[in-house]
Amino acid sequence: MQSEKSESTRERKEGRILIVDDDVDFALSLLDVLESRGYQVEIAHDIPSGKEKTAHLNAQVALVDIRLRHNSGINLIAQLKEINPDILCVMMTAYAATDNAIEAIHEGAYDYLQKPLDMRYLLTTLDRCFEKLQLEDDKAKAEAERERLLVDLEQRNVQLDDQLDQLRRLNAEIVRLQHLLQSTTNSMPSALIALDADGHVLLLNPAAEALTGHSATQVQGKLLWQACPELERYRNLFDQALHERQIVHLHQEQVTKEFGMIYRDVDVFPLSTDNIEGAVLRIDDVTDRVRIEEMMRQSAKMASVGRLAAGIAHEINNPLSGMMQSAQLLQLIFDIQHPRSRERLRACGVDPDGLERYLQERDAYAYLQGICTAGGRAAKIVSDLLSFSRKGSQPAHYDLNALVEQTLDLAAADFDLRKKYDFRKIEIARELAPDLPMVLCDGQLIQQVVLNLVRNAAQEMARKEQTTPASEEGYRPRLTLRSSLAQKEHGHEAQSSHRRMVRLEIEDNGPGFAEGTQAQLFEPFFTTKDEGEGTGLGLWLCWSIIVEQHRGRIWGEPNSEGGARFVIELPVEGVS
Repeated sequence: MQSEKSESTRERKEGRILIVDDDVDFALSLLDVLESRGYQVEIAHDIPSGKEKTAHLNAQVALVDIRLRHNSGINLIAQLKEINPDILCVMMTAYAATDNAIEAIHEGAYDYLQKPLDMRYLLTTLDRCFEKLQLEDDKAKAEAERERLLVDLEQRNVQLDDQLDQLRRLNAEIVRLQHLLQSTTNSMPSALIALDADGHVLLLNPAAEALTGHSATQVQGKLLWQACPELERYRNLFDQALHERQIVHLHQEQVTKEFGMIYRDVDVFPLSTDNIEGAVLRIDDVTDRVRIEEMMRQSAKMASVGRLAAGIAHEINNPLSGMMQSAQLLQLIFDIQHPRSRERLRACGVDPDGLERYLQERDAYAYLQGICTAGGRAAKIVSDLLSFSRKGSQPAHYDLNALVEQTLDLAAADFDLRKKYDFRKIEIARELAPDLPMVLCDGQLIQQVVLNLVRNAAQEMARKEQTTPASEEGYRPRLTLRSSLAQKEHGHEAQSSHRRMVRLEIEDNGPGFAEGTQAQLFEPFFTTKDEGEGTGLGLWLCWSIIVEQHRGRIWGEPNSEGGARFVIELPVEGVS
């Protein structure tokens, strides 16, 4: 019991109390009681000394008598708060009057005690006072941390806005350069073909020679549509420009080549100078420009998602913090084995052991722990979302298995009703090799690649599940993630010791892909999805991140058991 008493005293030693009472004997007796409890206490008998000792002691709580000789203790409340705005004033009086209590509370008093004082109630009131002060201090610290985080988020948003401005300036520079190049002839990258009114070739620039596969001398004076049948598709544009005497445009025409899809801009400019009538056919390959525009749209979209995620996280974290803090406080309150808790329960006439048995029988502890656990999971999901939505980080050494696990945690919260798949219903098999070497990489970009591949697999398996015939109703989506130390290069002999590689395989049991499309998987704008469901840039971005930025390899292959397998190999020191 002595150790418990010393522990209780030690916990309250920092409490500083000022007693303001013109009854000297009463003030001294109260001083003895409070000092025996470990508080720092000073006494004042009038308003001037009360103000002086408040400043000297830096009192946290003031016990003030309402009647101080010829003055009112209520008038002292505002004066003490000018000295210490956080001080809590507890009024004492031997004259019970509702008007006095109301006036004291109105002036800022925290509580109101009637003499003779009930010491147990006084000590309980002081405990509440110091608990309130502690909570206010904790609240102020939390508010300061929140403000710091808001400033940090605002700075990140400013950085994202600056990067978007830079992209816009780059795009404007591209347009300006295009206009400048269009003022030249043979040096232009555009294919320029000048035709007379009948369609005979007058001029071909080098870009047009490369486009048609014919030199200028070979087609000079010949009818273009006969010399170059592949350009017959533009004859209607030529006739329209001559008839309307206006420029005719064909924007982003899709042309299928043996090596894939390309995009062209075609312009027909009518001519009427030096008695020469005809038109200039300008053909530009704008495949790269379309790709850049799509990337810019994706970049702007990701920046918006980042700002939205920051705002959502702030709005969720506030009530989440309150919920978890309340649950933790309840756990502390229901800690029956704590000496102070048992002492308070006995003081209230409650058997601590009986209460503990009751709480255990009703599973109260388990419910409180469940609240804390669920809140922790929600906080982690918000943290993962914020981490993923931010701009790529600086390269560092990462544990590939840890990046995979973090990405799976993020994907587990993905429920897309429009595409009708639920990642949480997929059976996940982890075959992650332990003790893999750390990989030098941009962790967020690698997570982006893994998430993209995992989402693609989930969509394909959902499509198979929806189209599975009744005879195969036992089908269950399964996703396998396998990591290892690569033993040999893809299609090459065993790797050299100075270029160690780690391998990640993402394997599903969906419908897979046709062997004829395997070579086109990572081409920009190539997609096997239905029209409107994909841009065809997802796998291309994965290839760009792995191959161009990390000097690694990525390829897709059919799974021997059905479905598809995508393999990523990253060098241990791989950032380019």
